[in-house]
Amino acid sequence: MIEILFIIGFSLHNIEEALWLPKWSKSAGKYHKEISVNQFRFAVIVITIIGYLFTFQYFLFSEKYMLSKLLYLSFVAMMVLNVIFPHLLATIVMKKYAPGLITGVLLNMPIGLYLIIENINDKKETRALHGLTRSLIYNMVTGVNEPFVKTLEINGSGYKAQLNGTKLALSLGLSHPCEMEAPKGITFEVPAPNRIVVKGADKQLVGETAARIRSKRVPDPYKGKGIKYDYEILHLKEGKTGAK
Repeated sequence: MIEILFIIGFSLHNIEEALWLPKWSKSAGKYHKEISVNQFRFAVIVITIIGYLFTFQYFLFSEKYMLSKLLYLSFVAMMVLNVIFPHLLATIVMKKYAPGLITGVLLNMPIGLYLIIENINDKKETRALHGLTRSLIYNMVTGVNEPFVKTLEINGSGYKAQLNGTKLALSLGLSHPCEMEAPKGITFEVPAPNRIVVKGADKQLVGETAARIRSKRVPDPYKGKGIKYDYEILHLKEGKTGAK
């Protein structure tokens, strides 16, 4: 659909040039040699036919042949540059409207740039990163409005957590005290001695911090003692039994 809009804009642009540009070009004689109306209109017709041919072959062969797509994109890029050189610059330098500028700026340039960007972004690597980039941006916006939260639970006799300022102090039955400083942008909450809440706007950092806390005492596979996520389900192993 966008290709059809471009060829419509291209046609309107050439019609505007063919009708009014020959007369205007006489006042720009110092920048180029004068040509007759018929010569100019013949050139416009040739360029229009070439544009139609490039578009036609793009619809037929672009899926199979990269050269077909490159030819079409080269033509589109040429038309985008044609809006700037000479139409836009001529209008500025001559201080007089150059026929073809309006149809170029309103149709050829935006639609042409869109076509070029879309085709460049059709690469496999770009498509693979599209979903990732969208998710990262979405998480950034969501995190500002509502912080991401990870909740951990501590199981074990004498195991507990408490806050010392911004530091999280953990008692996990180890021979040494275990303290963690909250990373920038992360806050700790301890609503109960056996419950830790990690909050922050950065989803990745919240998850990483919660994982580091959990790693201080990974749940025991037999009794389940340690730190686990609140949603985590532990599948405990059976202990060894004495011989009968």
